[in-house]
Amino acid sequence: MQSRSSTALLSRRERMKLPICPYCSTSSKMITGRSMYPGRKDLWNRTFYHCAPCDAHVGTHQGTKLPLGRLANAELRAAKQQAHAAFDPIWRRLIDEGHKKSLARAAAYRWLTTTLRLQRGECHIGMFDLSLCRQVIEVCQQDPLPSLRTQIAGLASRQRGISV
Repeated sequence: MQSRSSTALLSRRERMKLPICPYCSTSSKMITGRSMYPGRKDLWNRTFYHCAPCDAHVGTHQGTKLPLGRLANAELRAAKQQAHAAFDPIWRRLIDEGHKKSLARAAAYRWLTTTLRLQRGECHIGMFDLSLCRQVIEVCQQDPLPSLRTQIAGLASRQRGISV
C-alpha cells in the first residue's frame, strides 16, 4: 500500500480557513441547509460551505462554522459514503458483541490509521481524498476483527489501570 500524498489530507490550519474549492480555487460560500437541501427539512437549520460552479460542498459541525471535512464534488461525496459504508460496520460489529462504543471506535480508527500509514489525528474520512477513500474500501475487505478484539482488551485494561 502506498503512503499518503501530501495533498491527501488538509491540515488543521487549512480547515480553520474559509474553505477554498479544490477544483476551481474559488472561495466557497456559507449557505443554509434549506437552500442546499430544500427537500430535507431535517437539514434546514444546518450550514454548509458550497462552491456553486463545481457543486462541491461540505457541512459544518453543528453550532459552529468549522467544516466537517473538505469540499467535495459528487464523485468524492459518493466515495466518502462508500468508505463509511465499508468502515463503520467494523466498529459497529464490535459494539454488537458487547464492547463499549468508545473502545470499539478507538480501536477501529487506530487500526485504520496504522493500515493507511497515517499520522495520529489524520484519520478522518471527511478529510480524505478520492485515493484514500478507495484505500479505506479496499482495506476494510480484510477481517480486522480478531486483532481489534485484542486491541480493545488492551485499551480496556489500560483504562482500568491494569497492565497487559
